[in-house]
Amino acid sequence: MQTSINFQNHPQSTPVATKEKTVSINDDSVQNTPSVPPASKEEELTVEDFEPGMKVRFNREVANKQSRDRIPAEVNTGDVIAVSVANVRVQWEGLEVPQYHHATELQILANPPQ
Repeated sequence: MQTSINFQNHPQSTPVATKEKTVSINDDSVQNTPSVPPASKEEELTVEDFEPGMKVRFNREVANKQSRDRIPAEVNTGDVIAVSVANVRVQWEGLEVPQYHHATELQILANPPQ
């Protein structure tokens, strides 16, 4: 399929040039584009995976910049102190103030003692 597009200057202005451009679209390439499979949800943790007392590690590789800036590089582990509908609250070893995190930013190191 070929489409011709004719570009012209505004009729009230002095014409400088008239350009004609032909654009072709290969319909087969559009139809045969492979679909990208969705990301595996098995790897991502959700807030349901956490409970108070768990030992966790901050996953800097997947955390957003704002979270990485709040947690110093020397801080490695912490304890889950609360879980809400959207966030996990963690008391990090070496920090005075607990921090809220998305579940995907954390890795579980140990379950709470029974």
